[in-house]
Amino acid sequence: MCTRHSCQAMPEQVNLVHTDNYSSDKEWFIFITEEAQEGDLEHSHELMNVGDIIWQTAFNVIFCPYCGERLPGFREEHYHKAHNYKLI
Repeated sequence: MCTRHSCQAMPEQVNLVHTDNYSSDKEWFIFITEEAQEGDLEHSHELMNVGDIIWQTAFNVIFCPYCGERLPGFREEHYHKAHNYKLI
């Protein structure tokens, strides 16, 4: 089960999740996603629908970059991990 952090300053295309999908222990990862808009569909034959993911990046954090809150359950040994995906 994943825990999510949300705050009023966080943009819609950003998710902050406490998960072990990318490491052996649970860590906080921020996911930033760009989804296709109507104009993107007109300029790309690879995109079929509004909302298709164009790219996504994920990296681990110990603070929320939007509200500054120190996230619960962080490990003292913090190793930077990043994953970048370009889907089209």
